Amino acid sequence: MEIEQVAELARAVAALPQEQQDFFDGVVADERAAAAEAERIAQLRAMTDYGAIQVAVKRASDGRDPDGLPARLLKELRDAGFVRQPAEQPKVDLPEAITRVREVIQEIDGMVRRGIPISNAPSLRHWLMRGLDALTGENHSGFETSLPQPKTKLV
Repeated sequence: MEIEQVAELARAVAALPQEQQDFFDGVVADERAAAAEAERIAQLRAMTDYGAIQVAVKRASDGRDPDGLPARLLKELRDAGFVRQPAEQPKVDLPEAITRVREVIQEIDGMVRRGIPISNAPSLRHWLMRGLDALTGENHSGFETSLPQPKTKLV
């Protein structure tokens, strides 16, 4: 922007009523604050990790409210670019899970029929059946279940 244009804008602002001048001053202050914040963040991100952590701890410690320190420190660390990566959630395939539970129950039954010793086979089978009850909303175990049941049949 040329200096003449700036001078013309300054004259236009000076000619505004006081209320509009105050509004304009607020807009200018907000723009300057946003630019200063962007510069602060850029400087943080240009630092080494160690340097950014030192600055973040110092800035967070400067606050008067000791209870707000964790939130201030977290903000500074996020601004510096330290972001926790969310754990990747495994995809759940409910029909596949139900099928696999049924297969495991059949495997246990087959091992018991063949005389292969399984520690706590009846209890293990019972709890697998109860899990199947909860997954499907049906009574596979033959017991009245106290487990929470789905409101609708899932499979």
